[in-house]
Amino acid sequence: MVITNLKGIHRYRKKLTSGIYRYYYKVSREPRSPVFWTRDYAPEPEPVKKSFVDAYHKAKNKWRGKNECVPGTLNAIIAEFRLEDEFKKLRRSTRNGYEECFPEIRDEFGPDELELFEDRRTRKLIKQWRDQWSDTPRQADKMKGTLVRILNYAVDQGEITLHVAGGIKNLYKKPDRSEDLWTPEDIESFSSAASRPLRWFLMFGLLTGLRRADLVGCPSTADKGSWLEWKTSKSGERMRVIVPITKALRVLLDEIIAYKAEHNVTTATTILINSRNCPWTGH
Repeated sequence: MVITNLKGIHRYRKKLTSGIYRYYYKVSREPRSPVFWTRDYAPEPEPVKKSFVDAYHKAKNKWRGKNECVPGTLNAIIAEFRLEDEFKKLRRSTRNGYEECFPEIRDEFGPDELELFEDRRTRKLIKQWRDQWSDTPRQADKMKGTLVRILNYAVDQGEITLHVAGGIKNLYKKPDRSEDLWTPEDIESFSSAASRPLRWFLMFGLLTGLRRADLVGCPSTADKGSWLEWKTSKSGERMRVIVPITKALRVLLDEIIAYKAEHNVTTATTILINSRNCPWTGH
């Protein structure tokens, strides 16, 4: 049997400390799906052995049973939520954030009936589950927040009348950074040692006050000569922003434009580029 006949298999490889490559086979591309087969040096030759096929079906059936969407369970409401237009219309980064949390929520609460979350005693269980990530408070709050979002959806759908996860305090406390200031000496020290893309990134942020997502996403077409003008990602491209171009910002923009022309950078549609002459990613 050829591997392509076994639907959903995801193969990837890693280089081990010994220098050899190990090939891993997972039952699905979905996060936390189980690895059912490994092979060193080279991919599994085709047609694959019966033991490979048996291992695939055994792991997939076990995994599918663990995540089975029985009506009235949290697994079922997560599956329903993912199909909603409301979910599909979310920004990709927001959807990805939810998708990172869903496997952890399924592992802990997936098979549980939704009525469990109407019982006030469940609130303690939710807090104990969240506290697994207490060393990384923002991650803990993200997990708890995603669970609350799913339960809010269940209430809105009439599956339950209320839930006890609301109002649980966040663990992350935003630090006071009022004293964390970059002095002119700090800026000069960084700029003298950093690569051009990093220096451009810092200076573009200092001269515009833009948030990170808009720094990396600001298109080249936003440069109108005397001002920057474009629709921001924060508003879902509904809000138009105008930023005056000061003398210092004009010098910076002209430097970037000259570099792009000299190095024939034609693929980047954003003002800022990284060391590979490509747009920065949101991360």
